[in-house]
Amino acid sequence: MAINKIKISVLILSYNHAEFIIDAINSALNQESSDCAIEVLVVDDGSTDGSDNLLMNFKNKFPNKINVFLNPHQGITHIAKNFNFLVGKASGDFISFLSADDKFCVKRFETQIDVMIPNPSIDVSYADGINCYDGKLGSRVTPFGIKKALKSGAPKNLLDELTTGIPSLFIQSILARSSFLKSFVPFDEELIADDWVFNIRACRQLIKRNTQFNYVDDVVFIRNIHKNNTSSNHIEQRRRVLEVMHRYIDNRYHKKIQAQLSLQFLIYAIKNRKVMHAIRYGLQHVQHDPLLISMRCYIQNKLCLYIRNRASPEKSSSTGDIKSQSHWKGR
Repeated sequence: MAINKIKISVLILSYNHAEFIIDAINSALNQESSDCAIEVLVVDDGSTDGSDNLLMNFKNKFPNKINVFLNPHQGITHIAKNFNFLVGKASGDFISFLSADDKFCVKRFETQIDVMIPNPSIDVSYADGINCYDGKLGSRVTPFGIKKALKSGAPKNLLDELTTGIPSLFIQSILARSSFLKSFVPFDEELIADDWVFNIRACRQLIKRNTQFNYVDDVVFIRNIHKNNTSSNHIEQRRRVLEVMHRYIDNRYHKKIQAQLSLQFLIYAIKNRKVMHAIRYGLQHVQHDPLLISMRCYIQNKLCLYIRNRASPEKSSSTGDIKSQSHWKGR
């Protein structure tokens, strides 16, 4: 009896990733198995390093598995628009995302599919990734706070975590039902923070549909850290964070987010021995961190009290002398 394969669409955005794109696409195609078909859809944003030629070679080699869209260069402001375009073009039962400079691990979808197929109420499955520095594997990408919210399995808990700080939750880890992603607009085309905004909007849609997500504590992708990562551009990163903060985050958490942002840049500046940058980000951090603000106010109050006490003994002394004289006069 013939077995109906499930189909997974892997969506990739590419720009000058010739160094990585072959490994990325091969890691996606290698997920194909006897019960899982793979299609790869790529938007190239006007690459000038030969990435477009590599992509077209892939498409010619695998015409039924790879679809490539070559666009003129439009920059990071079109990331969300291009992702939404690919979601609309995807023909799979499930959708996954992959950065052109990252790659999937072996059998990347296996556990998530095993969970989602028998549980139709689960629309999204999250997993973990691992950082890679110059070919050497490092730490996992998902921090404790986000992982705790993911393990809760509650969209409300995850949404709270996503909207009270700067999260680290990469879309490369997810597997989502195509029907779910096509039920709303997953990426905000007016902003450039793709992962953060996607996860906020996905949680809101899960709550609206009264469906669930699950978390698989497996490493399913390798995130390459290199000098051309868009997150290494601090000007653009700051712009991304502030845009999301003003549109999606309650005012109560703005100071906290600005403090987290300046702390991230401060740590980067210290690691890279950029003294002036470190001083600037350090001053910004002191201005925004609620704890440091409280400590600063506490120290200021203590100093004011100390100064007043230093000035008051003369008054106390003269007052004491008057009282003393009155006392003896009375005797």
